[in-house]
Amino acid sequence: MDRTSRAPATLLIAAACVLVFVLFQHGGLALGVPRGIEYRCNAAEYGLIPYELTHPGGQLTDPFCQPQAEQEPHPGEEEHDHARTDPGLTADAPAPLTVLSSMLMDGGLLHLGALMLLLAAAGPRLEERLGSARMLVLFLAGGAVTAAALVVASPDLPIPTIGASGAVAGVVGGLVALLPRARVTPFELPAASLLVAGVLLQIAFARGDVAQPVAGEGGDVVYVVPLAGLAVGAALARLLATRRGRAAPGRRRRSSPAPRTARRPWPGRSPRRRPPAGRGS
Repeated sequence: MDRTSRAPATLLIAAACVLVFVLFQHGGLALGVPRGIEYRCNAAEYGLIPYELTHPGGQLTDPFCQPQAEQEPHPGEEEHDHARTDPGLTADAPAPLTVLSSMLMDGGLLHLGALMLLLAAAGPRLEERLGSARMLVLFLAGGAVTAAALVVASPDLPIPTIGASGAVAGVVGGLVALLPRARVTPFELPAASLLVAGVLLQIAFARGDVAQPVAGEGGDVVYVVPLAGLAVGAALARLLATRRGRAAPGRRRRSSPAPRTARRPWPGRSPRRRPPAGRGS
């Protein structure tokens, strides 16, 4: 049985991302950013929009996702798979909820597959070291800190952002901090190689703009802020590992029996010897 099958938190995260992409986002089989109306409107509704978090009560909506009166399509609308008259969906998800929902959504099969491979390489080893609950906390913390970094860097950004890059970066950072010489992937690569893989993936994601299905100006910073998730993952992993190490010796002391010492004979007495087996007394 390999490590992945013994890593319930890693499997839970991967299953959640796949199910959200297939059943909720309706991502289909598109390798790049899907073009369907349900996908676009779900991204606009449940993606992270910094403007909505920094302007309480402000709700940005995609005009394609709102009921529209019958009218002539605007220039360029023929490029989409849905018309402006499509009844669409209403974007009404609470802004704080999008911090969590956005990290479970992805921008196509390649985006989803690449992040899940990175998670599968780093997650089981880190979960073996920290435990399932701490591993899950680390994943969520990496995503939340990445979202906070995006809001701080671009507080007025009106573009929805999706993807688990920051959360997975937190897992990779935790593994490299605790087990820098660990061998990962079937090719037995060092854990530090995942840092290089993560950087290359972010460059590829930026070229395809997969984390921002609803395009706009000024959103490139989203492909840099996962570094914040990487840093907090490394720091938090060390803290969680230290706490777990302090608790472990106490459990071992309670479970291990006290050593037995041999009795010494009283002074002047010779030790009693048992008769050899098979002889009568």
